Amino acid sequence: MHVVRAMGIVSAARAALARAPAVSFSTSAPIEAAARKAAPKKRVAVRKGGMSGPRRTGGRRKGGVDSSASLSKSSEFFVSPPNMSDLSSLDSTAIAAGAAGQVVAWTNRVRNVFSSFGLPREIKREFALQPRPRTVIREASVRIVDALQESVKQPIRSLLVGRSGSGKSTFLLQALAHAVESKWAVVYIPGAIDLINSSTPYTFNAQQATYLQPEAASALLGAIATANKGTLSKLKSVDKLTMDGKDIQAGTPLDKLIDTALKSADQPAQQLALELVLRSLAEQKDVPVLVAIDDVQALFSMSWYRDPDFRPMRSFELAIPRALLAFLQKGVQSGAVLTAASSTHSEFPVPPELLVALRDKAGVATPAWRSIFSTFAGRANSARVREPDAYTPLNEAHLTLARGADLTPLHVGDALQLSEASSLFDVLQRERLVWEKPCDEFFISKLVESDGIIRIFEKSLRRTLM
Repeated sequence: MHVVRAMGIVSAARAALARAPAVSFSTSAPIEAAARKAAPKKRVAVRKGGMSGPRRTGGRRKGGVDSSASLSKSSEFFVSPPNMSDLSSLDSTAIAAGAAGQVVAWTNRVRNVFSSFGLPREIKREFALQPRPRTVIREASVRIVDALQESVKQPIRSLLVGRSGSGKSTFLLQALAHAVESKWAVVYIPGAIDLINSSTPYTFNAQQATYLQPEAASALLGAIATANKGTLSKLKSVDKLTMDGKDIQAGTPLDKLIDTALKSADQPAQQLALELVLRSLAEQKDVPVLVAIDDVQALFSMSWYRDPDFRPMRSFELAIPRALLAFLQKGVQSGAVLTAASSTHSEFPVPPELLVALRDKAGVATPAWRSIFSTFAGRANSARVREPDAYTPLNEAHLTLARGADLTPLHVGDALQLSEASSLFDVLQRERLVWEKPCDEFFISKLVESDGIIRIFEKSLRRTLM
């Protein structure tokens, strides 16, 4: 019954469909259809009162193209760099009594020496900000130069001590500049940490019983040759050296010795040549020698290098630190060895062995031990150290080397004098690095806030809260 009813419904539906009129069907819209409205354009927000000009096309750091030097001089946004040509140059007579507070520019000869040996990273960044790299002569600068002049007859080995940020690395550069302008022979190590932080290749040499650092040795030899052009030809080697199967006799000019070593592929011989050059410079008296070593604490520390058993090696197991340590033990016959220990590297604090050696020396040196130790244990230091006591573990080899270096502390951590700070403030304004409106209140507040520490004072002037 249900089937019959369903068939009836189907028949009725077919009949209704047959009686319906025919209608056309299309998958596309009819031609008469209204055109679709275009989507409204998105509005661009415009900052009222904002700065206008071309967008930046590079980074703000060095190497970008946001500086005025990259703009065409015909551009309305071009600003000529400050003219600092009136600054006097730091020649051999610039640092003298009464010169404290003067701002002087490094000479081209000195800057070439800096390029040969390299510079500490912080100072290199400061030079990049300055239209003409310059420095401020301070009271400590005069004391250091006076000590250099006396060292021609009475050699010295000194360690510059002072609070973190007091300018120890800059004082080393000022001493180096004075020596270069005075026609001394110079050797400069901008960061002894780079010799032990596993940043250069090394290989063991059984004959010398040390780990060679061929790339670093070659770079140091080349820097010595470039920085001392015209001086090394007057100095002779004190011993013979065999290189590539040929003997280089004693009495060979040092410039020829270095040139032969740099052309040789004999890595052990290059290291021996470096040691011979250092020894020859130390033993002669014809030309005064200045050896300046920054981050000297690294020479008495554990290195980041590993031996084949993956045990950390001490600095004296590496060839170049060992050569520098041997140089420190004897010093020079005419001239000075100036060193500085940095407290900004938390990975390489001043080791207790060096502190013990300085404490032993403090009985006959000025300043006293308490004043010396406070410069290493201050709150501003990234690597604060504890005073060694009877329970402090010491490495006997490092302690012997530190005592043998016989470094006399030389205090350079004085606070900025008013004349020095005002000269620095004026030159920063001329270099367009001070963003605040200059006034006495602003100047005095920054000087008091920095406690007379030159690095903090200069950075506080360049920075704002914007």
